[in-house]
Amino acid sequence: RACLDTHLYNMFLAYKYPIIFTRASNVFGPHQQLYRLIPKLYLSIFKNKYFYLDGGGHSIRSFIYIHDAVRATYKVTKNGKIGETYHIATKEFLKISNLIKKIIILNKSNKNLIISSKERLGKDYMYKLNSNKIRKDLSWSEKYSLEEGLNYTRNWIEKNIVIINK
Repeated sequence: RACLDTHLYNMFLAYKYPIIFTRASNVFGPHQQLYRLIPKLYLSIFKNKYFYLDGGGHSIRSFIYIHDAVRATYKVTKNGKIGETYHIATKEFLKISNLIKKIIILNKSNKNLIISSKERLGKDYMYKLNSNKIRKDLSWSEKYSLEEGLNYTRNWIEKNIVIINK
């Protein structure tokens, strides 16, 4: 990705190629690939199966609900400045293990299905995008709390569990 960003930025500098960059934190919500953290955990809870947590969940991330990420991207498309980069993220950063605890509490699940496994090779400890620029320059802010996004995601998975299990 860095190579492509550099190439496109050089196209902007040399030829005024109209490019705007966005970088989003961990986007989640309905229709997300089922192997991703949040839907995978929900499926583990619903199916009463173990969930293997890489490295104990010590990595720190920001999780943004899909509708907020889409709104931000649209705003950048309409009002962003050519040649600029906008980070799309919430201001809430948490350990993955804390996100998992939050999901378990929201689902009123008292089952201990979490098994800590070895950390993936090359996994980054922290992604901490600073979204101040998009907030200030484009008057964007997220509308959905983490809990709201998690509830919408859980409801979608529950509604579609029969199709998902095929």
